[in-house]
Amino acid sequence: FDPQMFDPSMFTVIFNPNGYTLNTYDLSFYPGTTNLVDIEYIQLTNAVYGFGDHLVVIDALYGYYITTIDFIGNTQSIEMEFNPVNSYLYCLSKQYLWIVDPTSNILVSSVTFSGGALAYDMEINPFNGDVYITYENKTYIDIWAFDNFSQTKTTFISTTSYGYPGAMVFNEYEGDMYVTCGTSSVIRISGGEPGDDFTGAFVFTGNPNRVIQTSYG
Repeated sequence: FDPQMFDPSMFTVIFNPNGYTLNTYDLSFYPGTTNLVDIEYIQLTNAVYGFGDHLVVIDALYGYYITTIDFIGNTQSIEMEFNPVNSYLYCLSKQYLWIVDPTSNILVSSVTFSGGALAYDMEINPFNGDVYITYENKTYIDIWAFDNFSQTKTTFISTTSYGYPGAMVFNEYEGDMYVTCGTSSVIRISGGEPGDDFTGAFVFTGNPNRVIQTSYG
């Protein structure tokens, strides 16, 4: 072994042959970035979205600012979810639902909740694109279908017998939506399940009838 043939630094603990590039996403320099509550990466556009009073779009590869999508009058933002069925980004705040096309960064629609409803949570059924919204002061769950961008919800589910609905999670194995209600209940809503018609096509083998299940098995 001839030490003059090697670089001694290559044998130290801190030696690392890999190189890294660090991107810094400092949204404070851009307009419309106050009160950030959520961040989402969308592979379809390779962009990062920061949701606050407005929606900021950042290139995920180079970290540069792309645009700000203005949500006029928006406050009390909660969260956002990407809908894999229609490829739209849904942004939820206490009184509004904002629907954005991430491929063009254009606001498709805005929904104002009626009757003084204050949103609590949002969850999307990835099989059929249904958008579920619960409210902190209403005993029902509103559902917008993937192709409904109007002020009028597609349907709703009453939870009067169970209490105020709260947090939600979708079980992809069963194809059902689970919702907490009141302080001691969890309900299950049928939402359909994926299957195969033996031709390779994607089909619904379950029953996407958007009702509370009262029996199991």
